[in-house]
Amino acid sequence: MVVAAVIEALKKASYIDLTTRGRKSGEPRTVELSFALRGDEIFCLAGSGGRVHWYRNLLAHPEVVVKAGKLRVKGKAEPAEKSKEAVGEILELFREKYGARYVRTWYEGTERAPVRIKVDRPE
Repeated sequence: MVVAAVIEALKKASYIDLTTRGRKSGEPRTVELSFALRGDEIFCLAGSGGRVHWYRNLLAHPEVVVKAGKLRVKGKAEPAEKSKEAVGEILELFREKYGARYVRTWYEGTERAPVRIKVDRPE
């Protein structure tokens, strides 16, 4: 069960730092990402249809660390449903958080692989 304080901290954050483990090196790799919350799940959209390193790393090693401000929580990442409708729902969450212009500039017309992250208690 996710602690309410974790969700509240994530609601206040503009971006998250997602740390994955390198699929070849095993070394920690961190990337700053836009994200949206739905319930107690975090959604991100990987660029290039999922051909970016952080996405390929989490496919190999789904255990991740999410940092938002001073909050650090462990979690498990997995590909989310890739249908046009599912990605559209995530984009709508992004519009609510970042605004239509942001989504139009960075996400519309691009191939994205959706990611769902389920977080645990703070580290």
